Amino acid sequence: MALLLEGDASERMIARYLQKSQVYVYEESGAVVGVCVLQHKTDETCEVMNIAVLAEHRNQGIAKKLLLHAIDSARNRGCRSIEIATGNSGIGQLYLYQKIGFEMVSLELDYFVKNYEDPIIEEGIPCKHQVRLRMKL
Repeated sequence: MALLLEGDASERMIARYLQKSQVYVYEESGAVVGVCVLQHKTDETCEVMNIAVLAEHRNQGIAKKLLLHAIDSARNRGCRSIEIATGNSGIGQLYLYQKIGFEMVSLELDYFVKNYEDPIIEEGIPCKHQVRLRMKL
């Protein structure tokens, strides 16, 4: 749960999607250092619900490897697209997702203000809005 909370600050929100999802982990020396949660949303769409890497293991390509595995899994399940959502303040995440091939498709204003009890701040930027990205498979 601690690692999942790195990618989603609410245990309540994690509990909503975790049981209906596949969880992929990345291990180094027998320890889990990364996690990716993929959910089959419709016959044609999968969504990455959570992705997180321990702070001391970031910037080593682990998130990219997890995402590429999730993309392959979605494709193998017959999905035609895969989606991922993040906060407006997730500059590094937005960079990675777009570099891999995701494209921004929508912005939900005040999503994090309405759905999370505590304010979220990343790198000094208030996280208020949800940015949704999609990749055609």
